[in-house]
Amino acid sequence: MKKKLLNGLLCLLILFASCSPEDSGEVILPELDVTSLTLSVGEEYVLSCNVDDCYWYSDEPFVAEVDENGRVSALHVGETVIHAGNATCKVTVLPKYHTYEEPMISWGATTNDVYLYMLNHGYQLTSNEENLYVFSGKYAAESYAYFFSNNKLIASAINSSYTYFEDIIDFLLERYHAVAANQEGTVYIYLFASIDFDTIIQVEYDVSSDTLLVVYKPYENE
Repeated sequence: MKKKLLNGLLCLLILFASCSPEDSGEVILPELDVTSLTLSVGEEYVLSCNVDDCYWYSDEPFVAEVDENGRVSALHVGETVIHAGNATCKVTVLPKYHTYEEPMISWGATTNDVYLYMLNHGYQLTSNEENLYVFSGKYAAESYAYFFSNNKLIASAINSSYTYFEDIIDFLLERYHAVAANQEGTVYIYLFASIDFDTIIQVEYDVSSDTLLVVYKPYENE
């Protein structure tokens, strides 16, 4: 009898040792193959998760979205976090276009703030009048203009050549919401909005004078 009891206990121990974590009811937490990812606009990457049935979502789908299979699509410049259950991956999306350096858009900044910002970025003040500062430009931006009211920044702009029109549109499409496009006489107008809708960007191309102007201003002014 004692021998049979010992053999029975031994069999139970062997059976318990051979059980997998799934058989024992152990919860497996989701894990991804990477925890950070850098993509350029238009690129994709398929994240791998150790759990088959994951709920995938992106904190900011405008920057990068993810489908039910973990395929991440980089859409606009910025950062977001992709979730697979409790597992996360930080995604940074970089631009393909570097057509020009955007002006300062810290609304409410003083003339001195703007002057120091541009000076630190290698631009020189070429003229200043009441409520208007103009700086030298380079590359696609021929000049930068800043507009003030009561010594507070209310709008920024770059002056460019139509030669860069398509590149400028592509540059903005990588970074902003496309809002509208229309025509007023000989002027074509394209509107974009920042991801948080704090800033609106207006692109104006005048066919008659062949001039191109990109204006940044607070969205609430619209």
